[in-house]
Amino acid sequence: MEETVKVGGSTPESYVIVNVKKTNAFSPDDVKFVSENPKVATIEYTKGGLTTTLPYKINGISAGETYVYASSVDGSVVSEKIKVIVKGSGENITNMAFADASEVTVKVGQDSDVGTLNVTVNNTWDFSQEDVAFVSEDPAIATITREENPYGKTVHYKIHGNKPGKTNVYAQSSDGKVSSDKISVAVTEPISVEAISFDFEELTLTIGESRAVTANITPDDAENKEIKWSSEDPSVATIDQEDKIVAVAGGTTKITAEAVNGVSSSFHLIVDTSKRLMSLRVSYRRDDDVNIGDEWSHYNELNGESAKNEYAVSVGDTLSFYSRYTESDQDPDVGEASQTYVVTEEDLQNGFSVTMDLYVTENGGRNSGQSAHFVVTYTFSAK
Repeated sequence: MEETVKVGGSTPESYVIVNVKKTNAFSPDDVKFVSENPKVATIEYTKGGLTTTLPYKINGISAGETYVYASSVDGSVVSEKIKVIVKGSGENITNMAFADASEVTVKVGQDSDVGTLNVTVNNTWDFSQEDVAFVSEDPAIATITREENPYGKTVHYKIHGNKPGKTNVYAQSSDGKVSSDKISVAVTEPISVEAISFDFEELTLTIGESRAVTANITPDDAENKEIKWSSEDPSVATIDQEDKIVAVAGGTTKITAEAVNGVSSSFHLIVDTSKRLMSLRVSYRRDDDVNIGDEWSHYNELNGESAKNEYAVSVGDTLSFYSRYTESDQDPDVGEASQTYVVTEEDLQNGFSVTMDLYVTENGGRNSGQSAHFVVTYTFSAK
């Protein structure tokens, strides 16, 4: 009986059948697997279980020939021997050549593009991509590794930069007999962030306000411009998930922008306690029992402009409110209301509402002179 295996390879699982006097008195430990030259090949039992059919496989260690067999532990019973021929992996290769480049530049910590090595063999069926080994003359500078590629005699690889310098990389058959041409590799430092700056030295926000800030990176062609933002005092201001600064309470803190290489810069942030960013919601309800109007258009104004969703409000501000409601028909009826309000310190803390009565009087028809009554409310909430 004869088996052929490559260096580093194994045979498919096979079995040895053990004849015993009493099955319940047998253990796989009663059998040992023996190689006459374990430097060439080994034979190993592959799984446990109380059975007299024992699975094994043969492993190729180095090129050459030897015999393997099974034996009782005491050596009194020996199986037939199997002749094992171990072929030096890669001995089928006759030539190798890089298809892409003779020179490669890669930065520290980065990979080159995937390259291609073309391999010439005597017998295609007897070739495995593992038959090719990649070698760096100075792995401290650069390494070259095989990339997964199941397609025949085309072997893919990548070169990784480890530290600045120059070295050569190449491929060889795993038995060391055939080598490719060499690729000259130059490893350079990546372009790093050298400085961070801002267009201001100090920034003031109102309580509840959020602001995205731009950090100026030097040099412009730095390769990793990722910035991590932080606040020295989160009780005054925090950084949200979108890297916006959120003013939480009155006070001063330091906002820092830090690049991945540790370069950083900071500015002072002042949160003004005399102002607060507040949300505004305008609502209305109708409070009458007259039959005037089916459809209405509504216009609400604050300080002479159409009302928005949020405002920065200060203690002592005089706010001017104006609302106009219009009946939607050929001869529309229009009602208007206006009011002013002075903001207090308590309003900034708790929020506040301003309510106005707005009347729309019917200008003709059977309901002429009757009025629709709307109660309009401007509600400010602390953000």
